[in-house]
Amino acid sequence: MAAVTYDGAACPASPGESVRETLLRNGVPISNCCRADACQACLLRASAGTLPEQSQQGLKETLARQGYFLSCLCRPEGDLTIEPPGGLDMPATIASLERLSPTVLRARIRPTKDFAYRPGQFITLRRDDGLARSYSLANLPDEETLELHIRRAPRGRMSGWLFPGKPEQPLLLVGTGTGLAPVAGICKDAISHGHTGTIHIFHGALNPEGLYLQDELSSLARSPSKCNL
Repeated sequence: MAAVTYDGAACPASPGESVRETLLRNGVPISNCCRADACQACLLRASAGTLPEQSQQGLKETLARQGYFLSCLCRPEGDLTIEPPGGLDMPATIASLERLSPTVLRARIRPTKDFAYRPGQFITLRRDDGLARSYSLANLPDEETLELHIRRAPRGRMSGWLFPGKPEQPLLLVGTGTGLAPVAGICKDAISHGHTGTIHIFHGALNPEGLYLQDELSSLARSPSKCNL
């Protein structure tokens, strides 16, 4: 039975199991998407051990020489020591989310540093929990952000996470006393995310002295979100 060591942690492997299956079964949140060797989201690098030839299928020669492989295709015949893909990963933030249609979202992603790519190339977007999906780039290389067009998939974990709720839906927010705190927080969050529907806020108190935050709420009411107080 082959032993798989990932980033210093030993992960027992079952016979015939791929490296991806071994790591996920042992609770290692590696990126994985298509599960059919097409997206390359599960790319890892071997620092020791022999890789099956099939595990590097479709990779650039430069990556193969450095020990990179597709964990979904790799069924090791002996012990294997592997590492995260390292320099191929890049932290990024979501700059904006905009609906292009009821089912298509334009996401602008801002990477932490420049990198070379070609128009039409795809990238793999990965959350902190390891969930990953691949999307094609819709922008030119000289732009500051990466533009992705994301279709809302039924029960899609990534698209459901990225898609805003219903920005046009009216909101009714009610609170008494300091129960205004969560109401104000929800209102501010909706406005910051481009909510377009009407927002009604009702704040109650035992006496007029219990009504507070009126200036700030009045300022929100004058914002483009059509927040009604």
